[in-house]
Amino acid sequence: MKSDWFSPSRSTALIRPSVPSGNRAIVFSALIRGRPAVPDLLVGVKTIAINVEKGGAGKTMIACHLAWVLADAGHRVLFLDLDRQCNATDALADFESLGTCKPLFEPNYVPPTSLPRLSIYSNRMGGEYDADYPRALTNINANFPALDSHFDFCVIDTPPSWSWINYAALLVCNHLIVPVELGPFGPAATKQVSDSIATVNQRRKTPIHVVGLVPNRVRANDTHQMKMLAAIKEKIGRNLFTNFLPERAHYSQAMQEHVPVWREKAAVADADRVQLLDPELLYPDPENVRSAIDEATIDEMAETIKERGQLQPITVRAQG
Repeated sequence: MKSDWFSPSRSTALIRPSVPSGNRAIVFSALIRGRPAVPDLLVGVKTIAINVEKGGAGKTMIACHLAWVLADAGHRVLFLDLDRQCNATDALADFESLGTCKPLFEPNYVPPTSLPRLSIYSNRMGGEYDADYPRALTNINANFPALDSHFDFCVIDTPPSWSWINYAALLVCNHLIVPVELGPFGPAATKQVSDSIATVNQRRKTPIHVVGLVPNRVRANDTHQMKMLAAIKEKIGRNLFTNFLPERAHYSQAMQEHVPVWREKAAVADADRVQLLDPELLYPDPENVRSAIDEATIDEMAETIKERGQLQPITVRAQG
């Protein structure tokens, strides 16, 4: 069955794809600044799944930072760590553990009487439902509405390869974000997600709202990646986030420190060294050896910038 999840005619996005790429905190906070999808129909907890059927695409990093943004905004957030590696559980040290997520897959789930504002269920199951997953899917689908009055948002991190657990995430989510890695097999993984969405939608009452694809770990100076990004944008248009998450060591360092990147020590130190300058205060160096400019060279440079972006910053220094 062919999926139409790339169609730009889908409902208004919970997440606004067009975000600034320069400021790390803005990039992640923009993930929740858009209007909710179909606000008159969407009630209860808003559930956002991060899923792509490939490891190394940055699902956990994006899921954790989305949860941190929502937490910083004062929302009640449940994080559902369905990846059996439970890396998100380790990173989200400020979320209180509710233990294993197994009760969600059992009949007649009743939430704990007192739930912290920031809570996390982890996949500590030992595979007991792998042979009887249809019953587990039926149970979580019936149990999930019990959380509506306790949380504003639920963020779901999924395993790197397709299984009934990924199916469960897509079954209960309202919205889906798909990280895409601009490598040899990244775009193929998004096609697999598209097929999976079509399969799950057959069981859902309403289709999954696919917010968009988020290019992650992008190297702006990599010609091959930029060409691949342009090809993906031409194919899916508005369903690709306008900007991307660049490849930065600060992201993994922040995860290891159990904090979002905007509170990671090295990233904050870098941000503190940034100074905004009034362009009116800048003037060319009169002793610049490049006083004669070849027009053909300028045209060539303009085409390069148009294709790859501005890769070399302008260097300034104080005078006087």
